[in-house]
Amino acid sequence: MFVQTRHQRCELDRHRTVSALSGTLLARVFEQSPGATVLFSRWHRAVFSDAEHGMVDLLVHGGSAPPPLRSRVLFEEDYACLASSHHPLAGNPAVSLQEYLECAHIVVDVTDGRQGHVDRCLELLGSPRRASVTVPYHAAAAAAVPGTSLVATLPAGFALQHVAPGTTVVPAPSEIGPMSYAMSWHPRLDDDGAQRRLRDAIITTLNETTRGSVRGGPTT
Repeated sequence: MFVQTRHQRCELDRHRTVSALSGTLLARVFEQSPGATVLFSRWHRAVFSDAEHGMVDLLVHGGSAPPPLRSRVLFEEDYACLASSHHPLAGNPAVSLQEYLECAHIVVDVTDGRQGHVDRCLELLGSPRRASVTVPYHAAAAAAVPGTSLVATLPAGFALQHVAPGTTVVPAPSEIGPMSYAMSWHPRLDDDGAQRRLRDAIITTLNETTRGSVRGGPTT
């Protein structure tokens, strides 16, 4: 059995993990285990606690997980800015932090009205940005850009996939570095056969869809 018929609940953080994993991964799961049940849930602030207390089997997320969870880094992704083709930054080969902070920003509400990695990087510099518009999803941020002076800061691959007529992509400031994506689970599931096969399937699927970019090495 690829995944046992017991419930497998996965929390997925955002765009690339969903697009890279959901279709291809599920095809693999149900080919080898037609009776499997997999539930993908929306990210929320208590997911790490849910994993610790056995309410979630596996997390796929950006950033790091707190102990006692184990993690394996899967890939890193840079950020870019999606803006109108008429925006003053359009066509710039690089964007300074000052230029970026002067923009009107669309913020994706990942947790508590903040966009996770992006806002953490800026706040650590003592340079928080002001949210002109806040939306719940990355796709909503991309859809809000055309015809406005707004800037959406998005994972680079996602931004390039959502370039619409009248919009363009420019680099995010170098101060907003790449974000690591990882999968995390509780140590009690280290030797759980179904969960190990699911973790292996995620690595295999990402290696197939991202040309072998998943990192090797020990988990933490």
